[in-house]
Amino acid sequence: MDGAYLQWWGQREHRSVRLVVPDVVAEVTVDVARDQAGQRRHPVRATRLRTDMELGDVPPFGTA
Repeated sequence: MDGAYLQWWGQREHRSVRLVVPDVVAEVTVDVARDQAGQRRHPVRATRLRTDMELGDVPPFGTA
């Protein structure tokens, strides 16, 4: 399933989206800084692939 979204208010250019089925575990770093609108101020950064973990080792988002 493909789609598109607008990255921020007022943007006219649509960004492409392609949904995928995950098959690897990756560790990410997230800065908690947010602007006045509640949006993250810095992008999420990929830290490393976790070859020591399987998909089943990771709890579903929001359950941990």
